[in-house]
Amino acid sequence: MPAVSHVFRRGAVYYWRRRIIGVPAGDAGVVVVSLGTKDQDVARRRGAALTHMSEQLFEEIRLARLSPEAARAILIAAALEQSDLLARAATADRARSEPEPMSGARADRVVGAVYKLLAERGTSAQLDADSAAFLARCGLPAEEAFQIQATLEVLRRQGLVPAPEWKLRKLLAEHAPDVEPSAVVLAETAHALYRGKAAACLDTDERWSDTTADDVELLRAARRNRAAPAPATTEPKRSTTAPPPPAVPTAPADLEPAADLATKVSPAPVVVSAAQDPDIPTTITGHTAKLAATRLQLGNWDEKTAGQHISVARLLTRIVQHDEFARLRQCDVAKYRDVLLGLPKSYGRSSKDAQRSVAELLARGQALPKEKRGLIAPTINRHMTQLGNILKSAASYGLRTAETIDLSGLRAKEGERDRDQRPPMTLDDIQAILKGAPWQGCLSEAERLKPGQMVIHDSLYWAPLIAIYSLMRREEICGLMIVDVHFDVPVPYFDVVRNKYRRLKNPQSKRKIPIHPELLRLGLRAYIEAIKALGYDLLFPELLPASGRAVLGNQFHRDWLPLLTHTAPAAVKARKVFHSIRHFGNQQLVEAGVIPDWRQDIMGHKGTSEVEERYRDDVALRRKLRALKKIPNVTAQLQAHPILLRENVVKKIGRKPRRKNGNAGGSVPASGS
Repeated sequence: MPAVSHVFRRGAVYYWRRRIIGVPAGDAGVVVVSLGTKDQDVARRRGAALTHMSEQLFEEIRLARLSPEAARAILIAAALEQSDLLARAATADRARSEPEPMSGARADRVVGAVYKLLAERGTSAQLDADSAAFLARCGLPAEEAFQIQATLEVLRRQGLVPAPEWKLRKLLAEHAPDVEPSAVVLAETAHALYRGKAAACLDTDERWSDTTADDVELLRAARRNRAAPAPATTEPKRSTTAPPPPAVPTAPADLEPAADLATKVSPAPVVVSAAQDPDIPTTITGHTAKLAATRLQLGNWDEKTAGQHISVARLLTRIVQHDEFARLRQCDVAKYRDVLLGLPKSYGRSSKDAQRSVAELLARGQALPKEKRGLIAPTINRHMTQLGNILKSAASYGLRTAETIDLSGLRAKEGERDRDQRPPMTLDDIQAILKGAPWQGCLSEAERLKPGQMVIHDSLYWAPLIAIYSLMRREEICGLMIVDVHFDVPVPYFDVVRNKYRRLKNPQSKRKIPIHPELLRLGLRAYIEAIKALGYDLLFPELLPASGRAVLGNQFHRDWLPLLTHTAPAAVKARKVFHSIRHFGNQQLVEAGVIPDWRQDIMGHKGTSEVEERYRDDVALRRKLRALKKIPNVTAQLQAHPILLRENVVKKIGRKPRRKNGNAGGSVPASGS
């Protein structure tokens, strides 16, 4: 077969082999994976997929690394925090009438050896036969090997090894806020954390050494100071003019009146709050990182929502120039909202925005026309909602702001209703679009809008049809996977669920939608079988860019907008978009008398009341199908054509990036059959 990079045959079975970047040459720096096949074509496909995945991983390793300065700062912070904990533990140990079985300098060195082992050999580390030399470096006898292994197992059972992800994210937020927390960066952070803890534990002299000599010298110095004569004082010359009245210091408004304070002769008891717990982050960015990690673990948020909250916290701290809840005031969050109004509308689309100062971002916004400056109302409201989530979570941990903060007055009022923001398509609009070359026949793959004889089956062909007959959202359609489409059931249906390519807008968006008979007639099943045979798991693989990172609906929009402009210019002028197809279908259901319950289940909308939302069952697929059949058959004149796929899909060539000088190469990830 033609040569395939990194694929070779050993015996009758094909293997994939590649050296890991950054690792010295040798067997330890090479990955060898059996492709599990004797078939050349299957080996070629699987090998190409593995090569593409490795390229993405290596690129992440190259770009997302922790700088030596940041790693050093994390190491020092971890060491100081651990030292403080050990100092308090040492004080408590001395106060006990009987020592604990594992206490004192020996216990510290054992724990230090565990962290040193983790730093040197990773989270799966175990003591091996050559442990004596390692123990000697930790100042421990060989007999302690059993205790070290036992301590390591205890830390694993307690969830402290591997290091909790929220802890690593907190350290990154505090010491490397501009570094994305990739898997590589989190591993480097854990390495610095283990090194810092090991250094603190192994430095036992500070806590357990004999300090008598120092104390004696301190006492002698105190005696000398007490025996020394007091310095002579010169009485100041009296003035013949009356001195001004003494200034009365003004107490801050939040202090109690002086008369009340005078009656309190005994000190108030010391209360240790949860915020003093070293495992509870107290900074804005640190707490937000913990909040994001917790919500991800619970499944309440996806990666995008978690990243948005972290970005909000970082931007807030850059604006107010501190990272403390205790200093946060109402005027600070008002300033935050005002900055949002001055940012370019494109803020956040470029990775360089994270490195730009707030002043630079505002200057860029001021240089733009008014219509391109200031985030839109829904985005501002999203920022306010997420900031509120951060403040509410902080309050639940006892982290208070300097004053009560009210975000309700900072939210933007949306002047138009949703239905006015996105006017629905009309029947004439839909018919005009479907008269376009993608369905009637185009000149070539490069000339999709010019009439010809080719009917190419891709997202531009199928997505508008699916939208007309299912009323799904753009991203729901573009992110469909092959496993989400079910044919061999009484009523074929799309299973709209969250998957690795896209999230859902809200919980009620998770639903099943029948496949309209017109989609089956035009060959949807044959198209999906052709895509599946090529090893893909995404229904429209041409939407994946070469980098593998993009909103699929935005990629589709690059093909859709020229088509809409060409076939229905009046719709473009009326501000109609792809989402307007969804409103067209809903309007057709309303006019056909479909009850609200059925429409809400089809659209993925909430019920109009709490009782309706909680206590009605999901409408059966057959009922949904009867409702969808009330949408006018706008494709009756379209003919079914043999399935013809795009060339880049067949050859597995990734979508070209938007930049003209960008790299157009890169394979489209397949399912890895």
